[in-house]
Amino acid sequence: MIFLDRQNSISVAENISNEIAHWAQIRPNSGAICDGGKALSFHELENALVRAQSELKELGCKSGDLVLAVGENSIGFAVFLLAAARMRLHVVLENARRVSPEIQQIIHHSEPVAQFYFHDSSLDCVGHSNFFKASIRHSSLFGEYGFIKGNNCDPYPMEANVFAIIYTTGTTGTPKGVMLTHSNLLFIARMMQQLREIKPDDQVLAILPISHVMGLASVFLGTLYSGATVYFLPKFSPEKCLELVTKNQITVLQGAPTMFAKLVEYICSHQLTGFNSLRFLGSGGAPIDENLKKDVKSIFQCDLQNGYGLTEIPSISWTRFGDVVLDDSVGLPLPGVQIQFRNSDGALCDADEVGELWAKGPNLMSGYFKNPKLTNEVVDKDGWFNTQDLGYINTDGRIYIVGRTKDVIIRSGFKIYPLEVESALLSHPHVLHAAVLGHAISGNEEVWAFIERDKDCLLNADDISSHLSMLLSPYKRPSKIIFLESLPLAANGKVLKSKLIDQFPQ
Repeated sequence: MIFLDRQNSISVAENISNEIAHWAQIRPNSGAICDGGKALSFHELENALVRAQSELKELGCKSGDLVLAVGENSIGFAVFLLAAARMRLHVVLENARRVSPEIQQIIHHSEPVAQFYFHDSSLDCVGHSNFFKASIRHSSLFGEYGFIKGNNCDPYPMEANVFAIIYTTGTTGTPKGVMLTHSNLLFIARMMQQLREIKPDDQVLAILPISHVMGLASVFLGTLYSGATVYFLPKFSPEKCLELVTKNQITVLQGAPTMFAKLVEYICSHQLTGFNSLRFLGSGGAPIDENLKKDVKSIFQCDLQNGYGLTEIPSISWTRFGDVVLDDSVGLPLPGVQIQFRNSDGALCDADEVGELWAKGPNLMSGYFKNPKLTNEVVDKDGWFNTQDLGYINTDGRIYIVGRTKDVIIRSGFKIYPLEVESALLSHPHVLHAAVLGHAISGNEEVWAFIERDKDCLLNADDISSHLSMLLSPYKRPSKIIFLESLPLAANGKVLKSKLIDQFPQ
């Protein structure tokens, strides 16, 4: 088996759990992880990892095994992940909010030797345990969890340094298992310390699921790597989020733009003030419009930073502290990450010329699990990964994303990038979420817009059309505007366009 040769790769001896032992010596009594009324210091967390490894060994798990872990943000789930990492298990990570039949499909593909469903803070996991007829166990370390011992089968060959396998459907609709190494994840954790200046006295709120790469690497591991304290919140609600920010004097908060839009709406409608503890707000997964940036700055007195990456190559670029640009740039490439924009002929694009974004660096995945053919389709012989995202880089080096290659709408011969239309829609003060899709009709494509309005708002299609008339050329404006009570969102805050396609078929 041939694996991708990544530049600047970190030693296989490194492990995402090693920093726990380091901080247990340096700051043993400092808080490490908290959820609700329970908390562990670094010393207590290190002891928990030692005992957790023994418990996993008693269940028959050994180094090199592939296991499935399904859970939501909680101490039990976090202890399991760190103990599994120290044992050199390969973990198929799944968020509990995926439906059981979808998890079943992933089980069939990955063939784990054991399955874990962590019930703490997750009624969905209880449902999964029932669906798969798991045996219910109780642990002082993991809490209540469902367990299934699978059949031992010949393991699929992969790098010993692979820790997480995260399945993503992307644009293909078929789940792909992205293999991420300890090295990939540690690179991002280090960047959080260096570029986001996470320090031991920071208090970090983990709303993004740690079963997804941003929540796992940037929030969870980035916090522990720096010796700071992470507070888990399994499900986002504006009220609970702001309550924890105030109660624990949270300094760092990351999420999707949709989360910050809901926070702004809640704060304004309830006329709340007093969130002065926050010093870093970070967003990813979607563009941030100028109005949202201004609103966040006005309320929290700090800038909303943006970032860009994919599960296959997370954290490609981030905006930086002191960058006062209010547009939707996703910032500069991270140190050690290289990027190129290529046109349809494969030639490099000039500055400000839209092309397909290619990237490589120490954050590039090991490959797709059980699918070397697909890996070779997206990674060229020189190690460049095709993101299939369209964008450009300006003369200052900032990156802008305008859409995905396969999402481009061709209307009467003109190319339309859905992200551009979505950004224009989101610039309306009463549009909370927006998604734009192409709708095939008579050999052409029309632009359909799906909108979630502010609650109790009387916004209508004419209002939207009037707003867009000042922002978009006529051929880019939606021919159909559909208002929904709520747009379907993934756990990371992204709009699930696949569900809209299912609900409104062509």
